[in-house]
Amino acid sequence: GEQPCPWEGPFYEIEEHLAKSCPYEPVKCPAAGCTESVMRKDLPGHEGSCPEAQIECSAGCGEKVRRRSMAEHRDACGKEEVECPCPGCE
Repeated sequence: GEQPCPWEGPFYEIEEHLAKSCPYEPVKCPAAGCTESVMRKDLPGHEGSCPEAQIECSAGCGEKVRRRSMAEHRDACGKEEVECPCPGCE
């Protein structure tokens, strides 16, 4: 299981520790529309897969799009490179 937080310090510093640095404190995902809360130490992993996170268009148009909407966006943005469907075409 999870190890407890190893932090020890004076009582007057506990609130700051919890608010800013405790790896085990639950924190809300900063992505608009996401309601997930994860331990601070797990936030980078969550942000890397959060469907609500804004990411740059993978086709290269430069627009920021919610991860869950990327496939739809790529179909509409026109920047995705495609190959000619005709046999023998170069």
